[in-house]
Amino acid sequence: MAVTSAVTEFNMGCTANISMRDLVSTVKLSPAAYKIGKRRDKRRLQQAATSTSENFKTSRKKLRLSKSVTESRKKQQEGSTYQAGGF
Repeated sequence: MAVTSAVTEFNMGCTANISMRDLVSTVKLSPAAYKIGKRRDKRRLQQAATSTSENFKTSRKKLRLSKSVTESRKKQQEGSTYQAGGF
């Protein structure tokens, strides 16, 4: 049941998962559960749209590059602080 629930939620969303649970189990879920499911689905879809946008991708690349540059500058100033097998 847990695997089916996780796969259903990942593929079809929280609302579909709640509907499936409602059909299978004898305990009926409240309208609040459906409201929460709709809210979670809405947020999931918004995050998916944001993470696939070009602006988000370029800002993520810039952040990764700036962290890399900062780390290389630190390494030049301090020297290597750890080396595998180095004594």
